[in-house]
Amino acid sequence: MDLGTFRELRKAEQRYPKLTIVIRNPDLVLALYLESLLLPSKELDVIWNQNMVAHIIKDFREIMFRVVKKSKENGIKFRAVVEIDEGNTTFLKSMNYFEIRQLDSIKENLQITDNKICVKPLFDQGDEHFSQILWSNSAELVNQKKDLFENLWKVAIPIST
Repeated sequence: MDLGTFRELRKAEQRYPKLTIVIRNPDLVLALYLESLLLPSKELDVIWNQNMVAHIIKDFREIMFRVVKKSKENGIKFRAVVEIDEGNTTFLKSMNYFEIRQLDSIKENLQITDNKICVKPLFDQGDEHFSQILWSNSAELVNQKKDLFENLWKVAIPIST
């Protein structure tokens, strides 16, 4: 993906062109990932394993506080299924607007924005930062990942428990 396609996606509110693509350009990886967090108008669902939560705490802490504040102000439904450990519990509990449930052994990270965009950060083996993302506005893939999220949501335990 190049900057022209990125601009085209933004103008079309991420609906056109229809894409499922792995992005490796570091500037676009970060731009598309952060935009997927800040873009929702109705709902944002995320699945994060320990590696992703650690990355967010280290590199995106302030952005997450902004995302939570914006979600609250705009009435966005924000739900997360996360893998909890001693190092991330306090941070996750400080994100008091969105609903958080926990599961052990989460295999993949993903975000679903307004049921129309799926963003999946991809980590290289042993790396603490994601270096690429799978980005898709394909209805089939988004629906598949939304079903995965809903199934995990049903079996996950509320964080306050």
